Amino acid sequence: MEFAHITAKCGGDPEASICLSDPHRRSDELGQHTRFQPASIPLIRSHRKTRFDLFHAGYPYSREIGMLGKHYPNVWLNMCWMYVITIAGSRQILGEWIDLVPAERILGFGSDVGYPEFVYGHLVMARSCLADVPAEKVERDFLSKETALDLARMMPRDNPTELYRLSR
Repeated sequence: MEFAHITAKCGGDPEASICLSDPHRRSDELGQHTRFQPASIPLIRSHRKTRFDLFHAGYPYSREIGMLGKHYPNVWLNMCWMYVITIAGSRQILGEWIDLVPAERILGFGSDVGYPEFVYGHLVMARSCLADVPAEKVERDFLSKETALDLARMMPRDNPTELYRLSR
């Protein structure tokens, strides 16, 4: 995607377009490039009525993305594809997010791999993680069993339904 095309899609906001055109870098006011820090993106702050769905757990910036989910009520954190990228990382990230982010803004599953068999395999991985992580928190008395069961319903079904305003 060309820079000018992205700038047009961002309403002519060059800061937003830089963030979108190169997710690993951003440009500061002096035109110098610095390492990308997700928490520095002004786009979310400037568009508080826009709902942002941050895919792939923001990997490898999952902790920073978690802070965006904690501090901005218009940000949802999406675990789509994360289980395929790294199942161990998915467990760690999900555990941190459950402690950090309002539960209604964590999306537990999404897959667009194109083959039904791959979607099913990805779903099996997601279900394992979505069951194991809250269960471990229950065992350690960090969550009640009732809350863990609520999370198991909310993350893969209720939260995406709410975010995308889908009817049940």
